[in-house]
Amino acid sequence: MIRTTLAVCLLVANLAGGSAAAAASEWEGSTNGLCRSLIEQRDYAVFEQGRKAAVAIISAAVQSGSLPEAAERPQLVDVLQRQRHDLAAAHAALAERSAQEPELATEWHLFLGTGAQEIDLLDRRIEALASGRFEPHLLKRDAGPDTRALEETLAELGFLGRDCELVFSSPGVPSAQAGFINAAARICAEAVDRRSATYVDDLRTIIPAIVTGGEVDGDRTPLLTAAQALHAEWQQTAEDFETIDAAAVPDAALWGEFLRHIDAMAEVYAARVAALESGDPGQLATAFRPTPIFAVTPEMLGLNQTDCRTLTF
Repeated sequence: MIRTTLAVCLLVANLAGGSAAAAASEWEGSTNGLCRSLIEQRDYAVFEQGRKAAVAIISAAVQSGSLPEAAERPQLVDVLQRQRHDLAAAHAALAERSAQEPELATEWHLFLGTGAQEIDLLDRRIEALASGRFEPHLLKRDAGPDTRALEETLAELGFLGRDCELVFSSPGVPSAQAGFINAAARICAEAVDRRSATYVDDLRTIIPAIVTGGEVDGDRTPLLTAAQALHAEWQQTAEDFETIDAAAVPDAALWGEFLRHIDAMAEVYAARVAALESGDPGQLATAFRPTPIFAVTPEMLGLNQTDCRTLTF
C-alpha cells in the first residue's frame, strides 16, 4: 500500500502543472520514446552475461583477493566491451538530445552522469582484466548521486517513472517475451503521454464526489466534464490493450484479469457519467463508490521495467 501511494504521489508530481506540463509532454514523450527504442534494441543476452561477469569479478576479489582466472578473462573482457559499446551508444544519443534543452543543462548533466558512471566502471574492469593488475578499489561501483536529487532531476526532465529512468540500468527485453512486453510498453507510454494533459486535474475534480458518496451540491457540469474525459481515457486504454496478441502473453489468466479490471474502470466512469446526467441521488451514490484495487499489477505481468509501472490502474 505504501509503495502504491508513493507511486501515485510521484505520478501527480510529475504530471501536474496544467498547460505547462501539456506543452512539455510531446518533447518528453519523444525523448522517452528514444529511451524505449534503445532499451528494446539492447541485447538482453549480452547484459545478462555482463551481470554474471560482474558477479565473477567481485566474487574473485572478495573470496580470493584476485581477479578471475587468466583463462576466463578474455571472455569476460569481450562481454564487458559489448555491454560498454551499447551503453556508450545510448549515452551519445541522449547527449545529442540534451543539446536541444539548454535551459535544463544542469539536470541533463546529472542524468547523463549516471550513464557515464556505468561506462567508467566497465572501463575500469575491462582494463583490470586486460592488464592483470588487481586494484580492488577500481573494481567497485562508485557512490551515485543523492537519491532525492536524482529523483528531482528525473521529474524535471520528465523521466521519473518512465523509460529514460531505466535506460542506463535496464538489461533490455528477454527475446521470449519481447512481443508482449514491447507492445504493452508502447501502449503504456502513449497513455502516460495522454494523461499528462488533464488526467490529474480530472481526478482531483472527481475525488470529492467519491469522498462524499456521490453527494453533489451545485453545478454538476465540471464533474460531468471530468467524468466524461476519464471515461474516454479508460475506454481508449482498454481498446489499446485489447490489440495485444493473446498468443504473445506469457500468462493468459493474469492477462485476462488485468483486461477485465481495465474494462471495469471504463464501466465505472461510464456509470458516473450517466449518474451525473440523471442527477438521481441513488444512482450517484452507487456510481461514486470507490473503485476496486487492481489485483494484477504490471510487475506480475513482467512490465515493471516499462512505463506501465507509472500508470494508475
